[in-house]
Amino acid sequence: MKHLLDAGVEALELTLNRRNGGGGLPPFSPKRMKDLRFRLGQTQQQFCANYAFDINSLKSWETGRRIPEQSNTLLFLLIEREPIEMQKFVAGVRPFAPTSSNRHLEESVI
Repeated sequence: MKHLLDAGVEALELTLNRRNGGGGLPPFSPKRMKDLRFRLGQTQQQFCANYAFDINSLKSWETGRRIPEQSNTLLFLLIEREPIEMQKFVAGVRPFAPTSSNRHLEESVI
């Protein structure tokens, strides 16, 4: 988790630097996005499921029709540096979805 935090701090510093007139966080090129996904061995659907991206947005970014917002560029940077930790992080912050095996948790929260 420490590596993820270090990567996040570095990326945030780049973003703030850009807002203050510096070079900042460069946009991810469509090729770089696609290469990252291929390097992770994931389809577009898998990548979106693992990192909570919208599939239509990813398709638009990978074809160059749209450029991701800085927040999404930051997520791509973090995924590129710490893909497993980011996948764990995203899985941990998703909304709670009750199932038959964890329904007791939902009932104890209410």
